[in-house]
Amino acid sequence: MNTPQFDWARTHMPRRPRPVPPVVQPEAVAEIIFRAALDPKREYWLGTSTLKAILGNMVLPQFLDRYLARNAYQAQETATAVSPMRKDNLMAPVGELHRTHGSFDAEAANTIVAIPGPTARLIPVALSALAGVVIGFVVRGLSRRARLLPRR
Repeated sequence: MNTPQFDWARTHMPRRPRPVPPVVQPEAVAEIIFRAALDPKREYWLGTSTLKAILGNMVLPQFLDRYLARNAYQAQETATAVSPMRKDNLMAPVGELHRTHGSFDAEAANTIVAIPGPTARLIPVALSALAGVVIGFVVRGLSRRARLLPRR
């Protein structure tokens, strides 16, 4: 989410921190929270990256852990080095940086996908059923083709 925490939080990383893409505006998340307050469900999955992470962890947890360990660290930094004069809010507030949006407005989306958890859990079941149907058609087609080929 495009919040100012990436501009004022203390960091020990060599380059400036950033939200992991895809970045969304705080208003988009606030809208989902408001709708969730009006129609409460036990949980909501927000964003396609959340869907991918949870569903990927259901299917290939070990692979996903290794992939994220190799690739996700770099996605949390910009190319700009951290200034030694960077102010942070660990010991005192940083007044001049107080705002709602962070510095990633140019790439932040104004909408976000929100799916209730119980509905999202049906996705692997639906995909498995679809895969079963596709495999069935492929096997059926191959068996028909084998019957039509001349025997030697």
